[in-house]
Amino acid sequence: MDKELQDYMLLRHNIDPTKLDNLLSNYNHDYSMTPLPVLLQPSILLSAIEQILQYNDTKGTDTGFNFG
Repeated sequence: MDKELQDYMLLRHNIDPTKLDNLLSNYNHDYSMTPLPVLLQPSILLSAIEQILQYNDTKGTDTGFNFG
């Protein structure tokens, strides 16, 4: 690590130099053999949305749903 950056980290975060050295020696790990994280998000079919809108139009309501 660059000496200037190390001094900055020590001063800014008030970290003991030995602890900083320990943290920096353990940060560079090879993650090439780990699974790729995938964000799964619920989705609704467009036909279901159309059915909800059609129901609201015919019944004069404003119903729906919220995943939140």
